[in-house]
Amino acid sequence: GISGSGSDELVLTISEEIFVGDVVTVSYDDTQGDVADGASNAFASVVDQAVTNNATLNLVSDIAGARTLSGGAEVRISGEVLVSYLTNNSRDQVFIQDASGGILIDDNDPVITTSYNVGDGVTNLEGTLGSFGGVTQLVPLSDPGAATSTGNSITPLTVAIDVFNADVDSYESELLLLEEITFTNADGSTAFGDPSSDYSTISDGVNTTTFDADGFLGIDFSS
Repeated sequence: GISGSGSDELVLTISEEIFVGDVVTVSYDDTQGDVADGASNAFASVVDQAVTNNATLNLVSDIAGARTLSGGAEVRISGEVLVSYLTNNSRDQVFIQDASGGILIDDNDPVITTSYNVGDGVTNLEGTLGSFGGVTQLVPLSDPGAATSTGNSITPLTVAIDVFNADVDSYESELLLLEEITFTNADGSTAFGDPSSDYSTISDGVNTTTFDADGFLGIDFSS
């Protein structure tokens, strides 16, 4: 929609995803003659006016939209995302997800100074897309401010090992539930935190995959 009050400028709010360089066609019909410029001259109607997005930010509605962009692209996720895990490590890394997917925030500077809890909602998150160790990450450009909601529950996505193995990237940085699996190197005493056990093979009796607990210590993975 178009809005504005007491200003020489009108603000055009676009609800759809728009990327850098995209062209939007705008039509405006001032049938009431009630919109005027600073000199009190009524605006003429506009039909099919092409407007180019010259901003550096790509506007997407969700995490999946952000993950389609190339490394180095700057993005704003307009929809609310939920904090799913706080690493509390030296890089202030935080995992977030929404209904479309998950992504890792790598805030080494740090840029985000607002404190969040697991289950907090964050809206209009801005950052630069990148990758490290094969993991897609978002480096913040600004502090999105106070949580837009709190206390949200995050339900793990139940997935079988063979389905997970077939498309690992689509489940990256999401909270998952794998049922009826065993750790093939479990001996009843070795605990996570021992470098030899941070990487383990898990099996459902037919399929296997690698379980990496490195950086996720102090978690009851069975809960």
